[in-house]
Amino acid sequence: MGLGALEIICAKLVENGLPGNTPAAVVHAATTPRQRIVTSTLADLPAQVRAAGLKTPSLIVVGTVVELQPLVPWLPPVTEPVRSASRVGNSGQLAPSSAPAAKVTGRRTHQAERADSLA
Repeated sequence: MGLGALEIICAKLVENGLPGNTPAAVVHAATTPRQRIVTSTLADLPAQVRAAGLKTPSLIVVGTVVELQPLVPWLPPVTEPVRSASRVGNSGQLAPSSAPAAKVTGRRTHQAERADSLA
C-alpha cells in the first residue's frame, strides 16, 4: 500500500516542510536473500524506485537514518544487483536471473553465493 502511494507520500512530506534533499530509501524484501535497497533523496525517490522496478513487499525509510545503512554489519552493500536463482526443469540446475540496474544495493548471503557457485 505504501509503495503504491510513494509519489504522494514524498510530495506531501516535502509540501509539509521536509526538505526535498532529505535522505530516503525503499527496502524491498527486507532481510531476505532477495533484498534490494534504493537510496535517494525524498524528491527523487519515486523516480529511482520506478527505474529500479521495486515492487511489494517494501519498506519506505525517510530521514538521516538512511545514511546509517552502510554501517549495519549484517547488511553489507554489494556493487552489483543481487541475482536470484530459480530451478530449471528436472535437472535441479540453478539458472541465474539478473535484476534491473539502478542505484540499488543488496546483501550477499550464503544462499546467494552458493547459487552463484552452482550457476
